[in-house]
Amino acid sequence: MRVKYFFLIYRKLKEKRKRQQEENTRKKAQKMEEMRQKSLKGMQKRSENQLEMQRIQAEVEQDAGSGEDDNDAEWYRKEVGHDPETGKHFEIETFHFWHTAVILTSL
Repeated sequence: MRVKYFFLIYRKLKEKRKRQQEENTRKKAQKMEEMRQKSLKGMQKRSENQLEMQRIQAEVEQDAGSGEDDNDAEWYRKEVGHDPETGKHFEIETFHFWHTAVILTSL
């Protein structure tokens, strides 16, 4: 009698552990799917940012190649009223689309 009772309890505990394991497996799969969707969304956003940067770069190249000869020194004289300083200029370097640094360099 005690042996049967023991096996009955053992079987119920085993079934309970199996149900808990299946529930944990489902939760884990759901979390993995959520993380996958979040990752894909981030990749899509990054791709959109890169496309936007390419579009802006194409516009800049188009403006530069449009035949307008922009003379910055001449524009500065007209707007400010005196000659610009020579030997210094600002250079913009882009490391990634989210980091931009302005560096003062001497010529």
